[in-house]
Amino acid sequence: LKGGKSSSSVLQNCMKFACAAGACAVTKKGAVPSTPTRSQVENLYNKNAIATVRGGERDNKQADTTISRRGGGGEQDNNNDDTKFSPFPFLIGSRLNSMKDRSELWTDSSLKTPKDFVKRQSRIKGLTCVDFNYPQHFTGYWTAREAKEALVECGLLAGAVCLRYPANQFARGAMNHPDQALRRRAIELTKEAAAVAQELGCN
Repeated sequence: LKGGKSSSSVLQNCMKFACAAGACAVTKKGAVPSTPTRSQVENLYNKNAIATVRGGERDNKQADTTISRRGGGGEQDNNNDDTKFSPFPFLIGSRLNSMKDRSELWTDSSLKTPKDFVKRQSRIKGLTCVDFNYPQHFTGYWTAREAKEALVECGLLAGAVCLRYPANQFARGAMNHPDQALRRRAIELTKEAAAVAQELGCN
């Protein structure tokens, strides 16, 4: 974000929207059932915005704090102030393993490899980046360069490479493992994961 009032306003509204989403989520039990719909989040967000304006903490500019839907495949109507809002400045990601869930909903192709998971994530509106696990999403599947090519093809970015020391080797610890050879291997895995993150352009 660049400096200025508009950038500050965008950030503030994004954080308020995130808070509204979290507030909706804690009203139900279960990770998946508690995930709110966009309309539920918007309703709570706008309700709180109106209450804030009426409380005198705003200067009665309700339109500046009201989130509205984009129409027409993401395009906004510049002639209608009710649908006008600032660009969203953040990347919204998902752990790649979550793409394994509800496989019965995915009929486009196989759903067995990280490449399949990336392709599936690219079809989910609103998700813009992928969080990989290393080495689980790379070893035996593809190189970092191949993964990056798949991301570009799918219109996604790499958000993070999360290091997961294999439990079958590091159940007793990683860099603090009593076996010197395994401590060394943990260091090498860490360096490999960092190299993959650099290749993918994680920031």
